[in-house]
Amino acid sequence: MNRIVLVTQSRSLRSTISAVLPLYELVFPDASAPCDLLEHELVRIVDTSIGSMLLECHLSVCGCAGIPCIVVGASRELSEIVLLFQKGAVDYIAKPVTRRRVLESIQNTLRLLGRTHEPSVLQPENGLHALSLYPSPAMKMLSGQIVRYARTEAPVLINGESGSGKELVAHAIHEVSGRSAGPFIARNCGAIPGGLLESDMFGVVSGAFTGARPRKGAFHSASGGTLFLDEIGELSPAGQVSLLRVLETGMVRPVGADHAESVNVRIVAATNRDLSAAVRHGSFRLDLLFRLDVLSVTVPPLRDRPEDVVALSGQIFAEVFPGQAKTLSPAALKVLRKLPYPGNVRELRNLIVRAAVLSDTDCLGDEAIRQALRVSVSRFALSTGPDALRAYNGNPTTG
Repeated sequence: MNRIVLVTQSRSLRSTISAVLPLYELVFPDASAPCDLLEHELVRIVDTSIGSMLLECHLSVCGCAGIPCIVVGASRELSEIVLLFQKGAVDYIAKPVTRRRVLESIQNTLRLLGRTHEPSVLQPENGLHALSLYPSPAMKMLSGQIVRYARTEAPVLINGESGSGKELVAHAIHEVSGRSAGPFIARNCGAIPGGLLESDMFGVVSGAFTGARPRKGAFHSASGGTLFLDEIGELSPAGQVSLLRVLETGMVRPVGADHAESVNVRIVAATNRDLSAAVRHGSFRLDLLFRLDVLSVTVPPLRDRPEDVVALSGQIFAEVFPGQAKTLSPAALKVLRKLPYPGNVRELRNLIVRAAVLSDTDCLGDEAIRQALRVSVSRFALSTGPDALRAYNGNPTTG
């Protein structure tokens, strides 16, 4: 039976992890002494409270044996967390530890190992871990902003082009905040029909209308955690009024309810639109913008950070082709670093997946990338017309 090794002196941590991993043999070695590789060891989880010297010993043992090591700790300092990743940790779980977070980390790790076909609760590209792996100065600066903003309860507005990774940033803010033990609930404001917005956001009480069944809205579901409102610029005028009322009062009134109820939620919103321009044009409320834009970050487009292509490609391979030795040749990387990416990270992902499927080898060459690129741009051009080719200077095989 596969073993998961947990190195800690904390009984509560043992209890939490044991509760979510009933199908694995859990081993609890002496936390006050180094531990060599154990037979059938699959993953090792180490608590930083055992001390830095023993922690580094465990990271070294796991690194030499190729065993993933997950670190659990109380620190939320970006520099300390990044250092742990540099020393070999595959993931970092911040205390207080929740069962959901442990399960996400284990599922994610096993998927990277190619040892499970179960879908992860959290995709490999989600969170501060992924951001910390990006070498570009722009993303390092963004990571620093995330950690600073996560320490507050103030609303955050994330700006960025479509596909640039705004939800990734929202996840990261939640993960390193004091609300990390609570839920992260996401809603796409552009996808909610106007007539259903209040019931989706605020919930419904029994008897509100014929056949109505009670259900929680997004605000109640996110209680104690973070509510991520994506594409906030697409919110209808009526929806803007309703949201503004909640932000001003901290109260929501479910459809059919006689009274409003208080909610404990942090709002993180995102947009690919210029909301200041939308205010000038009369399509977005100035008072709502003031409420949302207390703190703001901008996710740089991929074309401005070509240094991150290698890390992003590795994450895409790990997620889509777990257990397979997919790589990119130097020539393929050269092509990828030069592309303008009007679709940002989403476009890179589609391009790499298409190239990998079409290629006969695990090492993708530049021709495989160019072939996939021709297909991508041709499909893009069907819906956007000349804008697609204009982004590539008229040549979809640039590189």
